[in-house]
Amino acid sequence: MGQTSNPRHERSDDGLVRTAGEPTSGQRESSASQPGSIYIELLEAILGETDSSASSVSASEALAQVVRRRRAVTWNRSTRDDQDLAAVALADQLAYDAALLTYSRRVGIDSDPRAFGIPEIERRRIEKMLEARGIPLGP
Repeated sequence: MGQTSNPRHERSDDGLVRTAGEPTSGQRESSASQPGSIYIELLEAILGETDSSASSVSASEALAQVVRRRRAVTWNRSTRDDQDLAAVALADQLAYDAALLTYSRRVGIDSDPRAFGIPEIERRRIEKMLEARGIPLGP
Protein backbone atom coordinates (compact mmCIF):
# COMPACT_ATOMS: atom_id res chain seq x y z
CA MET A 1 0.00 0.00 0.00
CA GLY A 2 1.16 3.54 -0.76
CA GLN A 3 2.00 6.25 1.73
CA THR A 4 -0.60 8.88 2.51
CA SER A 5 0.03 12.42 1.46
CA ASN A 6 -1.57 13.88 4.58
CA PRO A 7 1.12 15.41 6.79
CA ARG A 8 1.08 14.65 10.49
CA HIS A 9 0.31 17.64 12.71
CA GLU A 10 1.75 18.12 16.18
CA ARG A 11 1.22 20.68 18.92
CA SER A 12 4.54 22.32 19.79
CA ASP A 13 5.78 23.64 23.13
CA ASP A 14 4.55 27.12 22.21
CA GLY A 15 0.99 25.80 21.71
CA LEU A 16 0.87 26.15 17.95
CA VAL A 17 -0.13 23.32 15.66
CA ARG A 18 2.51 22.58 13.04
CA THR A 19 3.18 19.99 10.40
CA ALA A 20 5.65 17.43 11.71
CA GLY A 21 9.16 18.64 10.93
CA GLU A 22 8.16 22.29 10.54
CA PRO A 23 10.60 24.60 12.34
CA THR A 24 9.50 26.33 15.54
CA SER A 25 9.49 30.11 15.75
CA GLY A 26 12.98 30.08 17.26
CA GLN A 27 14.26 28.09 14.27
CA ARG A 28 12.78 30.27 11.56
CA GLU A 29 15.12 32.69 9.87
CA SER A 30 12.58 34.80 8.00
CA SER A 31 11.30 38.15 9.20
CA ALA A 32 7.83 36.61 9.44
CA SER A 33 8.67 35.33 12.92
CA GLN A 34 9.34 38.82 14.24
CA PRO A 35 6.53 40.45 16.23
CA GLY A 36 4.49 42.78 14.09
CA SER A 37 6.15 41.79 10.83
CA ILE A 38 2.84 41.33 8.99
CA TYR A 39 1.73 44.74 10.26
CA ILE A 40 5.03 46.23 9.10
CA GLU A 41 4.68 44.63 5.66
CA LEU A 42 1.17 46.04 5.29
CA LEU A 43 2.31 49.47 6.48
CA GLU A 44 5.23 49.48 4.03
CA ALA A 45 2.88 48.47 1.20
CA ILE A 46 0.54 51.37 2.02
CA LEU A 47 3.46 53.78 2.18
CA GLY A 48 4.81 52.44 -1.11
CA GLU A 49 1.50 53.17 -2.79
CA THR A 50 1.12 56.62 -1.26
CA ASP A 51 4.72 57.87 -1.35
CA SER A 52 4.49 59.10 -4.93
CA SER A 53 1.26 60.99 -4.31
CA ALA A 54 2.32 62.16 -0.83
CA SER A 55 5.09 64.33 -2.27
CA SER A 56 2.48 66.61 -3.80
CA VAL A 57 0.57 66.99 -0.51
CA SER A 58 1.30 70.06 1.60
CA ALA A 59 2.29 69.73 5.25
CA SER A 60 -1.07 71.16 6.35
CA GLU A 61 -2.94 68.66 4.16
CA ALA A 62 -0.81 65.82 5.57
CA LEU A 63 -1.59 66.99 9.12
CA ALA A 64 -5.32 67.13 8.31
CA GLN A 65 -5.08 63.54 7.06
CA VAL A 66 -3.39 62.48 10.33
CA VAL A 67 -6.15 64.12 12.39
CA ARG A 68 -8.90 62.47 10.29
CA ARG A 69 -7.27 59.05 10.55
CA ARG A 70 -6.71 59.47 14.29
CA ARG A 71 -10.41 60.18 14.80
CA ALA A 72 -11.29 56.94 12.99
CA VAL A 73 -8.92 54.97 15.24
CA THR A 74 -10.33 56.62 18.37
CA TRP A 75 -13.91 55.97 17.25
CA ASN A 76 -13.16 52.28 16.66
CA ARG A 77 -11.71 51.96 20.16
CA SER A 78 -14.97 53.15 21.63
CA THR A 79 -17.12 50.73 19.59
CA ARG A 80 -15.27 47.45 20.02
CA ASP A 81 -18.46 45.54 20.89
CA ASP A 82 -19.07 44.61 17.27
CA GLN A 83 -16.80 41.77 16.14
CA ASP A 84 -17.12 42.87 12.52
CA LEU A 85 -15.22 46.03 13.36
CA ALA A 86 -11.92 44.19 13.93
CA ALA A 87 -10.92 44.37 10.27
CA VAL A 88 -12.08 47.98 10.02
CA ALA A 89 -10.13 48.88 13.17
CA LEU A 90 -6.98 47.30 11.77
CA ALA A 91 -7.39 49.12 8.47
CA ASP A 92 -7.94 52.41 10.31
CA GLN A 93 -4.81 51.86 12.43
CA LEU A 94 -2.73 51.10 9.35
CA ALA A 95 -4.09 54.19 7.57
CA TYR A 96 -3.39 56.33 10.64
CA ASP A 97 0.15 55.02 11.03
CA ALA A 98 0.86 55.57 7.33
CA ALA A 99 -0.45 59.15 7.57
CA LEU A 100 1.54 59.68 10.79
CA LEU A 101 4.74 58.45 9.14
CA THR A 102 4.15 60.59 6.05
CA TYR A 103 3.54 63.72 8.11
CA SER A 104 6.37 63.10 10.57
CA ARG A 105 8.83 62.71 7.69
CA ARG A 106 7.52 65.94 6.15
CA VAL A 107 8.27 67.86 9.36
CA GLY A 108 11.68 66.27 9.87
CA ILE A 109 10.97 63.63 12.52
CA ASP A 110 12.99 60.45 12.10
CA SER A 111 10.53 57.62 11.47
CA ASP A 112 10.64 54.18 9.93
CA PRO A 113 7.81 51.71 9.34
CA ARG A 114 10.09 48.90 10.55
CA ALA A 115 9.90 50.42 14.04
CA PHE A 116 6.20 49.48 14.18
CA GLY A 117 6.85 45.95 15.50
CA ILE A 118 4.62 46.95 18.38
CA PRO A 119 2.58 49.70 16.70
CA GLU A 120 1.33 51.39 19.88
CA ILE A 121 4.86 52.08 21.12
CA GLU A 122 6.18 53.67 17.92
CA ARG A 123 2.91 55.48 17.30
CA ARG A 124 3.09 57.07 20.77
CA ARG A 125 6.78 57.99 20.31
CA ILE A 126 6.00 59.91 17.13
CA GLU A 127 2.91 61.54 18.69
CA LYS A 128 5.02 62.72 21.65
CA MET A 129 7.65 64.17 19.32
CA LEU A 130 4.94 66.06 17.45
CA GLU A 131 3.46 67.31 20.74
CA ALA A 132 6.92 68.50 21.78
CA ARG A 133 6.96 70.60 18.62
CA GLY A 134 3.58 72.11 19.50
CA ILE A 135 1.54 69.86 17.22
CA PRO A 136 -1.03 68.11 19.44
CA LEU A 137 -3.14 65.57 17.60
CA GLY A 138 -6.04 65.51 20.01
CA PRO A 139 -7.42 62.84 22.31
